[in-house]
Amino acid sequence: MTTLEVRRRAVVTGTAWAVPTVLAAATLPAYAASFTPACRSTAGSWSVTTGTTIYHNGTSGYPAGTTSNGRTAYPTAAQSGTKGSGTWPYYTTGWTPGASGWTDLDAAIAAKKVTFTHQMTLPNPGFLSMGDRSTGTGAGPARAITATFTHLVPAGTHTFTFEVQYSALALAIQTLQITAAGAGVSMTPIRRYFGTTSVTNGGNAGLGDYTRVTQESTQTTNVSLTATSSGTITFTYLFTLLQPIGIGNNTDIWVANPRLTGGCTA
Repeated sequence: MTTLEVRRRAVVTGTAWAVPTVLAAATLPAYAASFTPACRSTAGSWSVTTGTTIYHNGTSGYPAGTTSNGRTAYPTAAQSGTKGSGTWPYYTTGWTPGASGWTDLDAAIAAKKVTFTHQMTLPNPGFLSMGDRSTGTGAGPARAITATFTHLVPAGTHTFTFEVQYSALALAIQTLQITAAGAGVSMTPIRRYFGTTSVTNGGNAGLGDYTRVTQESTQTTNVSLTATSSGTITFTYLFTLLQPIGIGNNTDIWVANPRLTGGCTA
């Protein structure tokens, strides 16, 4: 994503997405089988379901990447203007910088006298799913976003921490599924859903394998994975936006880059 405004509308909204992207697993030569891995995973790729549209304001039908009033936006903070005049895009979906990145971005935009806020506290780099469905699209197809992270590890057991922030509980449901593959690892998928059933078409039907997140919060899950060989583990995050009823907005979900709990180098 380019430098974008990260201000959420009065009611923060979210999204879910999908379409798995498989990255080739890198394998180390035998002489390099023992090494110290990085502490944080690396951002890979992200995509939206082919043929579908996501919005930063589904109620008004403003596509993701446009301004607060749906206009075409300047792509960087180097441009002058104000968000009110349709200059700055909403940061609705994509990679997010770490704490220092937010500080730099705030300073760059402040120099242009543009009000810039981001309601979610994002201390680490990661991926933000703030897209919405439109009220005029009917029940399908599903809006899905897939984001991947990769982590090169030596053979052995590694404990990863997955940090997820959920926001805008009153809006339509967004789901999240996290899976892992590569280097011989096997992981039980992490599945969560967040949002209000009464404003979601079909409520929580079909989400029996998902655990409901009942309040706006930041949650962490630790998982031990055993790599049978040195190589790259690919973590796939699948966000899915369910169809809203009467509104065009979904909840918001942000995820941090997965990280190792120890035995790593920053």
